[in-house]
Amino acid sequence: CLGQTIPESGCALTDLACQCTSKNLTVSTANCMLTNCTMADTLALAKFQAGVCKAPFQNRSQTIVSVFVAITAVASAFVAARFVHGSLWGNKLGLEDWVVTGGLLVCLCSHVLDLTTSVTSEGFGKHLYSLENGDLKKFLRDFYIAENTYVIVLSVTKLSILFFYLRIFKYRYWFCVQVWATIAMICVSTAIILVMTIFSCHPINYFWDRDIKGGTCLDVNALAYANSAMSMAQDVIITLLPLREVLKLNMSQQKKVATSLMFALGGFGCIVSAIRLKVLLGFGNSIDPTWDYVFVVIWTAIELGVAIVLSCLPSVRLLVIRL
Repeated sequence: CLGQTIPESGCALTDLACQCTSKNLTVSTANCMLTNCTMADTLALAKFQAGVCKAPFQNRSQTIVSVFVAITAVASAFVAARFVHGSLWGNKLGLEDWVVTGGLLVCLCSHVLDLTTSVTSEGFGKHLYSLENGDLKKFLRDFYIAENTYVIVLSVTKLSILFFYLRIFKYRYWFCVQVWATIAMICVSTAIILVMTIFSCHPINYFWDRDIKGGTCLDVNALAYANSAMSMAQDVIITLLPLREVLKLNMSQQKKVATSLMFALGGFGCIVSAIRLKVLLGFGNSIDPTWDYVFVVIWTAIELGVAIVLSCLPSVRLLVIRL
């Protein structure tokens, strides 16, 4: 591969300075290796190039762990506050409470435990050349699990908000029809995206094991963009749905404004989704995934954390007022 890609890069065979700084050479060599060689061979070449070019050892694992711990703590506190509000004032827990709790538990089990394991033992947060043989395969397998979990948890938090709408506006027939239509749309679109994500590669384990010959994958970038764009559109719909109904409620103008602003905060989730969409640029085309995917994973965790927090705002607001 080097014999083919070095001349194509414009670098001389003896010009190490050019070879070490050429991004095109790095990309073309990695693509050639992944196509024609094993993952172990690709890792060996990456280590050799890093040694020759004196590449630095860098590690973002502490940042990843810190972000996950903070997000998990905040999201868990808001969900706990929901239950405290219900138990202290005798409010019956609704379907939305259990749905968002299920989403949090899935998030805890899959994202935190799985990705924290990747950080501590599979090299996530480090460059490819710092990994040991087999680490990349394990990391990509865990990333595949987290990718599918993300689709589920994000939709679950949206559904919990919609179930809350159904409970507080249960006597508004046409509004409930709109909410049920939105629920159906989210369920159908989530099912489609989830199936496409699960079967994004054929065979499935080709996603993390590129040593399998004849494997193929969908355009992962296009799938990720479609999912993010769809999520942002759903956020806008969920944010706008209750505003007209709030204005009809028998309460003071001040309370109407406060309640409307609380629902409008759902737009913040749309902003976070937009930031994550920007970070996704180049996703799926990385030759150094354990390093390049760090901010994708961080913003994914932030998006899920924000979604859980926003779904808990109505209960937390009432808890704060009553305390």
